[in-house]
Amino acid sequence: MRKILILSLGFALSLGAQAKDYHRTADTTTVVCRLSADGMLRPLKPSYMKGALVASPWTDNWFVQAAGGTTVFLGKPLGCNDLFGRMKPAFSVSIGKWFTPSVGGRLNYGGMQFNDCNNSSQDYQYLRADFMWNVLGNLYKDDVHTLARWSVIPYVGVGMLHNKVNAHKPFAISYGIQGQYHLSPRIAVTAEIGNMTTMQDFDGYGKAHRLGDHLLSASLGLSVRIGKTGWKRVIDARPYIAQNEWLSAYASSLSDSNSRYHAQHDRDCQTLEQLRKMEADGTFERLPKKEVVKLELEIEKLEKYLGGIKDMNKLPAAMFVVDPRKEKIAVAEAHKLGIPVIAIVDTNCDPDEIDYVIPGNDDAIRAVKLISSAMANAIIEGHQGAMGAAEAEAETAAETQE
Repeated sequence: MRKILILSLGFALSLGAQAKDYHRTADTTTVVCRLSADGMLRPLKPSYMKGALVASPWTDNWFVQAAGGTTVFLGKPLGCNDLFGRMKPAFSVSIGKWFTPSVGGRLNYGGMQFNDCNNSSQDYQYLRADFMWNVLGNLYKDDVHTLARWSVIPYVGVGMLHNKVNAHKPFAISYGIQGQYHLSPRIAVTAEIGNMTTMQDFDGYGKAHRLGDHLLSASLGLSVRIGKTGWKRVIDARPYIAQNEWLSAYASSLSDSNSRYHAQHDRDCQTLEQLRKMEADGTFERLPKKEVVKLELEIEKLEKYLGGIKDMNKLPAAMFVVDPRKEKIAVAEAHKLGIPVIAIVDTNCDPDEIDYVIPGNDDAIRAVKLISSAMANAIIEGHQGAMGAAEAEAETAAETQE
């Protein structure tokens, strides 16, 4: 029973260790995927903040409006008697600008005639400035930034009325609501109901300096946008900030890893140099045979990984690879550093990744030795030729000086 319990406990511990290793491997893989330069350097698609737009410059989103309709005068002592019998035609023209899809302003000029409390016709004009608020302004399309098909626009403003009969020019307050139906991004049909409140003596009857006279109006018209239309959406900077932080952390981790690799490389080179000195000065002969075998294995290992690069102070002019499929990481690093790749390409390798292809069987030892020796001899001859050319130039320069 005790043996069964011990075996069960050992099996559970082994499973836990395997699961731990598996999670560690999975975490490591996740970190490597997150720190992939290809993934981080991929351009982000811009995302826009909902309901946020950049205010348009002064040259954009202007409009002109023209409308015609009717006006009814309401004032003391007339009141609302015979409202429809006192309707008179009226017109208005205006120019304005939308600062955002919801906020705008306009300068409105209009007038014509109205019937006073004695049912006498009088001519009038007005000039006012209105502040406009589009209730449906946020219902713009994300692709072209145009307003919705319908617009409901309450407004309020101030201005001045002018009565041609009695030459009164009182202050007036305007307010009302305008509806728009957009036939196109630039043209809209308008319908407007509004009122202007002014002093009681505007029509020549009533008390001065006291509000009491009103000019009700209803009109239909056309609104046309001029110049450049539309608004720019505000780009959400948070993904870019997160990407920049991620890139900074990734660059810092690469710098730390590079420092560690340099330090490890220097330590390994020093260790290899010390072991070579010990082998040369006879220290190995005074050590036990078992320890000598261990040190020779260490030399063989360090020579395998550092023999070709321990004295390298700059990037190589080219890289020779026997099996590019097996050494795909080295080939990828060479491409990133701009190092030409010369490789023996078998039928199971992709020749497009190699700069200089040598067709051959990378599984046959004799073929690999033959090609490698030919490459080595070519490199040695090239170095000898370069050295001979340098010596000839030096001799020529010396003779010239003599």
